[in-house]
Amino acid sequence: LPIHLNTGCGRTDGGDVFLFFGDRPQAFRESQDWEKNERIKELSCLYEVSEWIEDAGSIRELFAGLSRIISVAMLYPGEAIVHSTYDGTGYGQKPASSNAISTRLVVGGRDRGEVRVGYHERERRLLPEEQRMLDEIGRMLSVALERRELQGEIEKRAGELDEQKRKLALVNSYIESVKGGWEGSKATLEAMFRAIPDEVVLIDNH
Repeated sequence: LPIHLNTGCGRTDGGDVFLFFGDRPQAFRESQDWEKNERIKELSCLYEVSEWIEDAGSIRELFAGLSRIISVAMLYPGEAIVHSTYDGTGYGQKPASSNAISTRLVVGGRDRGEVRVGYHERERRLLPEEQRMLDEIGRMLSVALERRELQGEIEKRAGELDEQKRKLALVNSYIESVKGGWEGSKATLEAMFRAIPDEVVLIDNH
C-alpha cells in the first residue's frame, strides 16, 4: 500500500537522526494486514496444490489445474500467467521471459521440466515470497511425479507377473492333463493284460 510520509532530519554530535511522519497512522497497520493476507493466500495455495496432487488423474489434468491454483495466490491474480513443461510437453501460456519466476522439476534425479509464473506487463513486480512459494510447489510436484512413476512401474511389473502366472497355470494344466491321460492309459493296459489268460511277450525289433 502506498504510504505518504513526511521526513525530517536532526543533527547530533553522534550523527544525523532521520524522522518520518505519517499522515495516516492506520496505514502501517493496513500494510501489516495486507502482508498477512498475502501470506495466507500463499499457504492456502500450498494446501490446495497438495490436495490437487492427490485428486488429479492424468499428468495433463494435474498441470491444467495447477495453473488455476497458483494464479489465484499471486499478487495480481487476474493477470498472472502460469506455464509448465514436463518431459517436453507444455501446459498453459508462456509469460514474458524477462518478468517471471520459475522452479525446476527434478524427477528420478533428472531435470524433467519447470513451472514458470509471471505477467505480460513489465511493471508488475514479483515478490521473493512468491518465489519461495513456487520453489515449495516445485518440490511437492517433483516428489509426487516420482511417486507416480514408481507406482506405474510397480503396476507394470505386477501386470507382467500376473501374465507369467497365467502362462505357468496353463503349462501346469497341460502337464496335469498329460499326466492324467498317461495314468488312464496305464490303468487300461494293466487291466487288459490282466484279463488275458495266456502269457504275453513284447518283442522290440530295435
